[in-house]
Amino acid sequence: MIVSSGSLKALVSKHLKPYWASDSRPKYWGFADESYYLPNMEELTSFLAENPLREELATYGEVFDCDDYAFVMKGGAGIHARAKGFAKGWALGIVWGAFTWKSDPAHACNWAILADRSLRWIEPQTNLTYPISNSSGEITLILV
Repeated sequence: MIVSSGSLKALVSKHLKPYWASDSRPKYWGFADESYYLPNMEELTSFLAENPLREELATYGEVFDCDDYAFVMKGGAGIHARAKGFAKGWALGIVWGAFTWKSDPAHACNWAILADRSLRWIEPQTNLTYPISNSSGEITLILV
């Protein structure tokens, strides 16, 4: 299923509305393409199983931390989509916010909108996925 960037933004907005940072904090959306492919959960799971970057490097601090992992996963999804013959890049991006599985109040991870129109968080340091309810809020940046 292919959706326009406007449709994708509307889908993501529906899911993220309760989790955005307060109105006093700046928020940013970044959508680079005009349309995106919505993978199903099986396709996402297959990509994550093939993703070679799976070790915790938290002890290295800012040398290679959560945002670096998130950018590598975003790029890896593009390489995967091209290698598998998808006509469009996936609706998989990067987000900054607070999440239940990390104590960091400004953690970067990945997100994907799936073919069933659900949103899943993806922890790029472990390749685990979580439902939208695992956001603690304070989302300030979302990129795709």
